[in-house]
Amino acid sequence: MKFKHFRTDGFYVGSFTYDSEALGGIKNLALKENISSGCFTVIGAVKDAVISFYDQKEKKYVERKLDQPMEIVSCMGNIAEKDGDIIVHAHACFSLEDGSTVGGHLVSMRIFAGELHLFPGDSKLERKFDAKTGLNLLDL
Repeated sequence: MKFKHFRTDGFYVGSFTYDSEALGGIKNLALKENISSGCFTVIGAVKDAVISFYDQKEKKYVERKLDQPMEIVSCMGNIAEKDGDIIVHAHACFSLEDGSTVGGHLVSMRIFAGELHLFPGDSKLERKFDAKTGLNLLDL
């Protein structure tokens, strides 16, 4: 395992606007506050979401639209840069009305009500393309 040590000096707590797209909101906060690395969690409920699964053989994401109200069971992610752009990467698990769950790589989620806890890092974190996996992985 490769790793890099980060220190945090406080954290952000946010409340998403009704009907807003969460990942875009997190990216906007990172840009506004000059955050180039960090980790976050989101709790709450969504109106709908798009998740994906990475097909390791084909090296491509397969998207799935979840067009229904759901509770966020777990949502966590990180913030890094790729080619000077802020990348917000997250995975989420949602609870459906019947109690079943579905999750994966988070493409988008439209918030019904949600709260953010963001812990910024103290130095830059970057993503770099990895030919073996076909993914933009953290460059540590």
